[in-house]
Amino acid sequence: MATVLFLDSEVKKGGFIMEQTLFGMAAGLAMLFATTVAFVSQSIYGNLTLPFFVALVVSYIFKDRIKDLLRFYLSRNMTRSIFDYKTQLYNVTRHIVGVCRESFEFIRRQKLAPEIREIRNSDHITEIENGWVGEQTFLYRKRIRFHPDWKGSIFSEYEIDGVNDIMRFNIQDFLRKMDDPNKELFVMNDEGYHRVTGARVYHLNLIIKLICDKHQSYTRYRVILNRKGIKRIEKVRTI
Repeated sequence: MATVLFLDSEVKKGGFIMEQTLFGMAAGLAMLFATTVAFVSQSIYGNLTLPFFVALVVSYIFKDRIKDLLRFYLSRNMTRSIFDYKTQLYNVTRHIVGVCRESFEFIRRQKLAPEIREIRNSDHITEIENGWVGEQTFLYRKRIRFHPDWKGSIFSEYEIDGVNDIMRFNIQDFLRKMDDPNKELFVMNDEGYHRVTGARVYHLNLIIKLICDKHQSYTRYRVILNRKGIKRIEKVRTI
């Protein structure tokens, strides 16, 4: 019975036209370089000469590398404007009521916003977490926009005050690379040492930034994992 409350959706690849436009610009700039080298070398060395042939080969090599480098540079710097997926949201009559765009990327720690770094660096448990062991940072973005009349277009018979966004995060790939959850340790005492069993866990720091109109909030969670799954979830900080 609860399924009638879910909105129908259709997932498409996002930013296809902009991505292909950027790749076309990269190919055009690379071709401009190769054509310029060909014209200049032809005017200097003439046609059907060995230097002209070498210049064509070198220009082709550089053209290929310039195209790939420009594609990488443009796609990386336009990530904030291009989303990986676009999901169209429909009502029961298959009319579009909103659009959801999503993207995922690994980023360097230096590119994090100052407020994100401050929230992450607060409440360290051990000195190991403070930099002895490196960590990977990934950014997941989701932007949801509804049409101005979305409330009345979803269910005409009922008044709608809001929509719940359910986000599911799959940790299965993280668990495959984890070590054994239990490890035998040796602890020193007055008689020498004794054996204890330690629990090996991993920490996933999840910082959620929510923006609605001009209001924004930050919430940090610490997800404690081992190879068997989630041990517990701790709410660390809310701003």
